[in-house]
Amino acid sequence: MKLPRILPLALLIAACVANAQQVAPRFDVVTVKRSDPAKEHLALYWRRPDGLKWDGVTVRGMIANAFGVSSIVKDQIEGGPDWMDSRAFNINAKVDDETTARWSKMTQPEVDEERRRLTQSLLTDRFQLKFHHETREMPALVLRIAKGGSKLQIPRPEHDLEAGTPHSRINFFGEGNMEGHSALMSNLIRSLAAEPEIAGRPVVDKTGLTGGYDFTLRWTSDDPGSRAAATDTNTQWPSLFTALEEQLGLRLTSEKQPIDVIVVDSVEMPSEN
Repeated sequence: MKLPRILPLALLIAACVANAQQVAPRFDVVTVKRSDPAKEHLALYWRRPDGLKWDGVTVRGMIANAFGVSSIVKDQIEGGPDWMDSRAFNINAKVDDETTARWSKMTQPEVDEERRRLTQSLLTDRFQLKFHHETREMPALVLRIAKGGSKLQIPRPEHDLEAGTPHSRINFFGEGNMEGHSALMSNLIRSLAAEPEIAGRPVVDKTGLTGGYDFTLRWTSDDPGSRAAATDTNTQWPSLFTALEEQLGLRLTSEKQPIDVIVVDSVEMPSEN
């Protein structure tokens, strides 16, 4: 009689670990509702200690957040139905208590990366998103340290921050005025992508800077209204590209770069709960 083969314990453990690694992480509780039309496209986003919240976010905006790209960049997210840009949703997503406790001991970039992976699963589960990646050579702007060196500052300690305020962030004070607080280069790149001077091109970080930094950046926007406002107040700041080099010691150059493009194969309207 042939006895069944018994796998060594080490192999069984390895197989269990491999299977666990293949399971995509998921939020513990998720609510999805259609947004008030008056709030559509506002895409107000809150990081929370136990998850995240969106008000008025489109599916394109969620995809951009989930994969760390800008929804404003031309051709970096392709395909999908028209409602992917016109319909907006309110999303409230929470992780379990164990994950919340673990997040409290992690850095913000580490937690943000987990939030992105969780959002990818949310899109797959609730919106039935199917997609694939393609690498294409595209016109881009490359961010590097200027010849004179970086002028970014070591972060100053902040006390008594309002609950929910991220430690690493960029605050805006109208057109052509931003302040970074322990800001990462990824924060800066996402902020720059929205400016008219960038003209919808992807911004590629080649600074080699991995920390968080404080900075103040002021410039005269290419937006006609901003130029008129600057003239009225007799305050003439330089252009964005010049301000980056003079004030932050960073330089943007136009180059062709291989860019990851997310192609949406299909997506469905979610059921509300």
